[in-house]
Formats: sequence, structure tokens, C-alpha cells
Amino acid sequence: VEKWQLNGKKMFSVFCPQVLERELPVLEPYFIQRPDQCGQRGSSVQATWLGHATDPMFSQRASPVPFMGPKRYRDPPCNVEQLPRLDAVVISHTHYDHLDADSVAALNACFGSGLRWFVSLGLAEWMQKAGCENVTEMDWSVGSRIPGHATLWGSWTIVGQHCRFFFAGDTGYCSAFKEIGKRFRPFDLAAIPIGAYLPRGIMKSQHVVPEEAVQIHMDIQAKTSLANHWGTFALASLLRLRIHASLRKSLGCRSI
Repeated sequence: VEKWQLNGKKMFSVFCPQVLERELPVLEPYFIQRPDQCGQRGSSVQATWLGHATDPMFSQRASPVPFMGPKRYRDPPCNVEQLPRLDAVVISHTHYDHLDADSVAALNACFGSGLRWFVSLGLAEWMQKAGCENVTEMDWSVGSRIPGHATLWGSWTIVGQHCRFFFAGDTGYCSAFKEIGKRFRPFDLAAIPIGAYLPRGIMKSQHVVPEEAVQIHMDIQAKTSLANHWGTFALASLLRLRIHASLRKSLGCRSI
């Protein structure tokens, strides 16, 4: 683990600020630019990617402490206070880059008891201690729980009157996605992870490679998919990124 962490720290040296600004600019969300469009009802689904995954994560580090751990290399495009009115939040699992205590506290302070939280089995107690009032804890058909110690990881199917949305969370690839597609197809929009998949010996059961993400898109029969779990934290092995070191040197980029 120590070696992997050291590699993760070195990964930040290969990111070039000039390239990031060109290839991955941080844009102001539509609900700040055009607040009059927020909350309009219609027969279509609209999504805004705020960086990393669909779980709320606004902190600078994916860590239990603010002074160490993976640090963002792209800032969030807004803060919690700038969000439009929220009806619900879904949490896929308890990794620090998906369940962030400071972000949960900020959402509670901003939206209070009017906000609904949907979490996997085993997480309700933590959420309630964090100040969340309306918490719905949900099981899945092949899940099990070790009392007091384990929580489920989950993906989410959100079915509305006009639209269907799927959020994969963190996942390895398996046949369950074909079953989800058979049961809930078609999805108007899906949020599917594509990053942090190296080294495969460690990450295979937790994170899919981009090719597997495409297969999930086809399995669930999504009309459109949004790639997430990338572009915010350097969480994977350095091995594949070393090839970019010479590019950084040739561009004269500074380390960040």
C-alpha cells in the first residue's frame, strides 16, 4: 500500500496545467449562469457533472483528514451554497471520494430536513449521526450484512414518470448489468465510471476499464451515458501515465 501511495503522489507531476486548462476546463454550471431554468418540469433528463462521481464530493482531498490523501487536480465548478434546490441525494458506497463528511455536513446545513438521502444497507446510522434526517436505507437481492461492520456497495436505478436514470457507483464488470437492462430498460441517461482502474490486480473488482464501461452502457441499454469517476483525483497506478512524462518535459509544463 505504501508503494502504491507513493506512486499516487508522484502521479501529480505528470499533469500539465496548460493541458488541463485546454482539455479539462472547469466551467460554471448552467444553474449559476441561467438560474431561471432550474426546476422546470419536462419530459427530458438534464445532468450537470460537478467532477469525479455522482456522489456529492466538494472537498479538496478524498481523505478523513484535510492535510493528506489524494488531492483534487480540478476544483469543483461550484460550492454547495450555489446548488439549486435539491430533492434527494444518493450515496453509492463509503469510500472517501464518494462519501465525504464535509460535503454531507454542508448539504445538511444548506437544505436541512427537506433533503432526502438514499443509501445502501448498513449506512443509515452513520448518516443520521452526521445530521441527515430523512434517510432511506435500501437492500439488494443478493446482499448480506455483518451487523456493525459492513455496508453494501450499490448502483442506483431512478425511475421517473418520463425518464430513467442509472448511476453505477464504483463497480467491477459482471453479468448483473444485463439483468438490470432487462428489468429497467431503456435508460435515458446513465452515469458510468471509467477511471482509477490500475493496477488491475487490485482494482479489477472495484473499477471498470473504459471498454467495460462501454459494455455496461450496452448491457443496460442506455440511450446516453455520462463518463464519470475521472478528471478529479489521481487514484490509480502511475504505470500507464509514465509515458506522458516526456510530453510534459517537451511542453515545458510545471509540476502541480
